[in-house]
Amino acid sequence: MDVEATIETVPYDIMLVIAELCTRDVQPLDNGPPSSYARYHAAMARTSKHFHRILNRALYIRNIRKDPPVDSCVLWAARKGNLGTIQRAHDYGADLDATGARDESDYDQTWESIPGSIRYFASPLHLAIKNDHPAIVQYLLVNGVDVHSQARDFCGCQEPPFSGKCYPLHIALAHADEEGSGTDYAGQLVQHGAHKLADDIPALADLARAGRLNLVDSLIKREDGFSVTAALHYAVSKQNLDLVDKILARDGVDAGAKNWKRYGPLHIAISEATDDLSIINRLLQRPEVDASDVTPGWETPLHIAASKGRTDIANVLLERSDVSPAAKALTGLNALHLAVQSGRKDMVDVVFAIPGFPVGAVDADGMSALHHVCRTWEETDEVRAILESLISHPDIHIDLMSNQGTPLSMAVKNRNFATAAALVRAGSNINPPSTEQAPAAPASLLHECLLGYSKSQAELVHELIQHGADVNLMTPFHGKDATPLFFAAAFANNVDAVRLLLEAGANIHCLVRDLWVPFESCMTLITAILETFFDRCHPGHLRRESIGALTTCLELLLEYGAVLGLPSRPSEDNFHSALHCAMQMTAAGYQDILDVLLRHSEARNISEDYLDDFITGQIDMTRQGLVPRASLEKLMDFRTRIFPRKRSQNWNDSSYADLLISNSLHYDF
Repeated sequence: MDVEATIETVPYDIMLVIAELCTRDVQPLDNGPPSSYARYHAAMARTSKHFHRILNRALYIRNIRKDPPVDSCVLWAARKGNLGTIQRAHDYGADLDATGARDESDYDQTWESIPGSIRYFASPLHLAIKNDHPAIVQYLLVNGVDVHSQARDFCGCQEPPFSGKCYPLHIALAHADEEGSGTDYAGQLVQHGAHKLADDIPALADLARAGRLNLVDSLIKREDGFSVTAALHYAVSKQNLDLVDKILARDGVDAGAKNWKRYGPLHIAISEATDDLSIINRLLQRPEVDASDVTPGWETPLHIAASKGRTDIANVLLERSDVSPAAKALTGLNALHLAVQSGRKDMVDVVFAIPGFPVGAVDADGMSALHHVCRTWEETDEVRAILESLISHPDIHIDLMSNQGTPLSMAVKNRNFATAAALVRAGSNINPPSTEQAPAAPASLLHECLLGYSKSQAELVHELIQHGADVNLMTPFHGKDATPLFFAAAFANNVDAVRLLLEAGANIHCLVRDLWVPFESCMTLITAILETFFDRCHPGHLRRESIGALTTCLELLLEYGAVLGLPSRPSEDNFHSALHCAMQMTAAGYQDILDVLLRHSEARNISEDYLDDFITGQIDMTRQGLVPRASLEKLMDFRTRIFPRKRSQNWNDSSYADLLISNSLHYDF
């Protein structure tokens, strides 16, 4: 009797051949996932339980042996939380430590050269922790996966020390889901031997910051060389003398071993030192500790002590024969430069007292210690004392030219005006020469120091004037071709500086040229001041103290004869006057400027003809509703005050009378 054949009766080996033929010559498109070419095999495996038993194992093996490592089903399952898939793949020979890399060289290859659909490397342990799958984490740890497997471009921490290449413990501490299952992944990892965050990066400090002191204690007890060194660095950074002593008492401890930053325990001890120098002394007693050992930046322990102003530590180091006091860091900085930067006069004195120390030495930019004191923003008593000691030292050249200029030009550039004034008094050249390394500034020091208000500004202006600075020098600077008087009022709003310049003979009638416009545009001093101030600070955002300083400057300029009208020879393209600017500011909602100009001006500040013409224009604009009636009233009151019993011939009697009547104004011209 014939038996009807069915596909279920096809022998096991034949079914595998059929499945294999279904995938022959079918390739993934655009590095797509394996399903793009294994879909027929997978579809057959889902046809029945019989086919699934035959074909599913082959599907896993094909993924393990033929697919790009980053497309591993184990990695997919670790992301998705499918423990069953991981278990089956493991049974079929999958590597539970696979990260997606074909070999170690893939960590340095471009992604374009690496096949597959995923653009990062991470082990199943990384993925399970990041996606909060505790059952998978437990399975992986029980099966002995590498707790120090390396990821690439996985966590987003691209800066050193990780540069995208972190270990699972870093993921547990920095990137685990805090609102998830609450599983203590860090504790599990440490229990299974994890003690690094990445290659050469110990986990002690991060565990301490996370408050996991129980885990810190367990790592400190580790006896391997890496962990002992990490424990010593940790103990030193925490200034824990008892722990330092316990670690140093262990056999084979290297008290000079460096961390991943290439800092040794002595460098760390000095950086974190308290008033108790016991840890530093313990380390210096060890024969393997070199008191002149350098960091990657060539900083010695003495450099670190000097930069922190620690005279006590410096004196301890200077007693040793293995210390090189004049050594320079990679930047060319020596102990004196760093002592000056610390702002501690006593630290500077310690360096001065070193026999034969090269006080005049310069760094890689050609800057001496005097240049460095001119870079500081602080103007404390100690900084002033340091400055005086450097100026008076015979090995210090007060006008030494560096890549950044002379000490005086640097002090002005850094707005350290008290220091700059002291240098001028000491005879520094107020007109520094231009060099290829440090071209001359586009403006004089007098101009530059007035670009914004700073303390001690008036003191420096006084010294520069006393030492011959030209108060009427026209210089293209910051968009304007002007004298220092303009910058003192418009940018610095410094009344004292304005007064000093006027008393020194600054020309109140010097015009200001706007360099931002394509045509020749000249303005009177007050016009330029108001336009600049209006552009920099819209009236809606003006601070009361700024307006107060500005108005005081305007009062002083008017007292010296500054004009409200147009230049005597106005440029063809510029018709703005100080009155015009004040009316603009009034229209924008700020009336104080107009009030100040009118209240403090006299006939010397404006011509009668110009004032009449200006009022005529304002009358027309008032009719059109463009000028508030109150502003016109102020202008007319002003004219009556400075030019009494006079009447403009330019005003049409009927139109003017109509205006006065309609506004109920009564003026006797």
